[in-house]
Amino acid sequence: MLTIAVISYILGSAIGIYLAVSRGWFILILGLIGLISGYFYTAPPFRWAHRGIGEVIIGLNFGVLCVLGSYYVQTQRFSWEALLASLPLALLITEVLIINEIPDLRADKAVGKKHLVVRLGKRKSAILYTILLLSTYLIILALVIIRIFPLMTLITFITAPLALKIALNALKHYDISARLKPSNAGTILTHLSMGLLLSLGFLLDKII
Repeated sequence: MLTIAVISYILGSAIGIYLAVSRGWFILILGLIGLISGYFYTAPPFRWAHRGIGEVIIGLNFGVLCVLGSYYVQTQRFSWEALLASLPLALLITEVLIINEIPDLRADKAVGKKHLVVRLGKRKSAILYTILLLSTYLIILALVIIRIFPLMTLITFITAPLALKIALNALKHYDISARLKPSNAGTILTHLSMGLLLSLGFLLDKII
């Protein structure tokens, strides 16, 4: 695993440097943030995953940085709209982590991991999970209402019935690992679908 990690960091850094040279210095900043936060996610002295902020790091790296980086590579400019569009995806990828940490609470606590779920407990973590899931849709709705997002991005609400189902399941079965599995899978599916539908919403707004 160490070998794979080192190779991945080297390849990732090489790609990042190439993109920074060819597309702009902003990519270098995003890459450095991702590199440093990713390395110290579990590595000492920071070990952010053990300090209750690992969830924030995941949301930053796999939500905000991914969207901003992809947008900048294609347009060579920063966009507040792209930043706002990254927030629902950042919340959902954080949800993926939280819902997977709930069944592992005792095992993680035993080895000294003090992530958010260990600190809050299973019940409060399930409530937080539900709040963040609801917030994903509220953010999109609010941005449509104030006309930052186009109306077509409301197509993302197609995923709302699934989100409601997995949230209710998490609230009901947070202490039964086997029955929590549908929420685990459903959160991943919601995250994937949300990204595709949000992109589709922006695309449809341009061509219709």
